[in-house]
Amino acid sequence: MSSQKEGKLAAPSLEDLIKDELAAFMSRSGGDVSGALVARRDGLPVAYIMPTGDPKLVAAMWALARGALVRFGEELKLGELKHAIVQYEDRLVLTKAIKGLCLVALASPNANVGLLLLELDRLTDRLAELI
Repeated sequence: MSSQKEGKLAAPSLEDLIKDELAAFMSRSGGDVSGALVARRDGLPVAYIMPTGDPKLVAAMWALARGALVRFGEELKLGELKHAIVQYEDRLVLTKAIKGLCLVALASPNANVGLLLLELDRLTDRLAELI
């Protein structure tokens, strides 16, 4: 027999709630964002929508890159790392900190970066309410 009472559905998990927010963010991007993930700062993924690539590897590699950027900022006394944008030939990587977590989004190189940063701010506000 199920531990749930009849007629009641289980509350969505935090992972599911975050995935819903990531999907909404990707939808609002008008197709410019092809993947997104939220990871712990130690490199473990929390939730993701990544049609290509291994999200566990992406989360782990971002933790390494973030560590180098934090150290860079410390050495130059730049303050806390808030977000980063890395431009590759085929994609942009946009990242933002959220309450001990990191958001990583993969976007088209021709995306409107200003609009994506605005949407990232909105997304991180929503995610901060969830976590």
